[in-house]
Amino acid sequence: MHLYCDESGNTGANFLDPKQPIFSLASTSLEESVSCDLIAPLFRPGQTEVKYAVSKRSSRGRQAILKMFSRGLISAENSSIAVTDKKFSLSCHLVDKLIEPALYEIGVDIYAGDVALQLANNFHFYGPLAFPGGSWDKLLVALERALRERTSQACANFDLVLANAASAADADAGILLDMVQMAMGRTEEHLSPFTHSSAFDPIVAAFVDLISRQMQRTPDWFPVTHDHAKSLRQQEQFLRTLMSPDAEEVCVGYGSRKMELPLRISRLSFEDSRKYPQLQLADLLAGAAVDVITAISNGADDSFHRELLDVCLGDLVTNPVLPNFHFKPGAAPSTSEKSLVDGVARFLSRNESTDS
Repeated sequence: MHLYCDESGNTGANFLDPKQPIFSLASTSLEESVSCDLIAPLFRPGQTEVKYAVSKRSSRGRQAILKMFSRGLISAENSSIAVTDKKFSLSCHLVDKLIEPALYEIGVDIYAGDVALQLANNFHFYGPLAFPGGSWDKLLVALERALRERTSQACANFDLVLANAASAADADAGILLDMVQMAMGRTEEHLSPFTHSSAFDPIVAAFVDLISRQMQRTPDWFPVTHDHAKSLRQQEQFLRTLMSPDAEEVCVGYGSRKMELPLRISRLSFEDSRKYPQLQLADLLAGAAVDVITAISNGADDSFHRELLDVCLGDLVTNPVLPNFHFKPGAAPSTSEKSLVDGVARFLSRNESTDS
């Protein structure tokens, strides 16, 4: 088994790009001959590779895409897609990077029962109401800058914007105000462990999620080939530590949000997609997911997007990082379960080399 991955809509830590609000990473383990057969009808004269962004432009291309997905060869058994709403991920980073550490210090585990995700959804939907007059949008802009730059100036600016938002908060801001006040003044401290903005790039978490899903399909170690991805290469040492072959096997996380470590990747390589039809197929999967979710979010979906959603995409998307107005927290963890964050941190501390 060999896994091939490619992404669409990647803007790194630029979470507020209005033209690319959705990020997607797709994987497939289909064989080369099957992948060639699937993408062959999408080639145009002079093309060296198939790209979703090109194929979707024409009526002929859209019909070929729908026919490809309708053949029944692509399924949840051999392909997966991870999707992220970038603006919503900023609310997740606010909770994970700035609020969670302060609560952890006083013995509160907000990952238990999915409280962290519930908070992120509350901030996403109610932030503009709790912090009116544009304060919430200013806070997100300042947070994005702090994550991208991680300089004293950017962190101090975020703390100032946060303080101004808190002082102008609505009278019913309640727990959201309480939470942001816990983060106030400690931004640089909490972001200092992250040495590069690629650590916040959704591609890293999406990649780990897709590998974890593949590990549920097979007990074996397997090679992974990814299209050239600068942000993923910048986190290569982190990924290679997670896939240490000599590490003790552990399972971390709560409820349905669990992962096994080490990641069972026997070989990780970055290649030119023109040489691999499986990478081109992954591009079609990732591009289609971004296109459909963006269209639905903007109320601009048409028959093509609805058919695309029906014939394939709905079954392939795994653990989407999308806002959910009706989000329901999970059950409380058992005493034997370990937080995903704590578990990964403990795994890294045990297995990373002294010079990494």
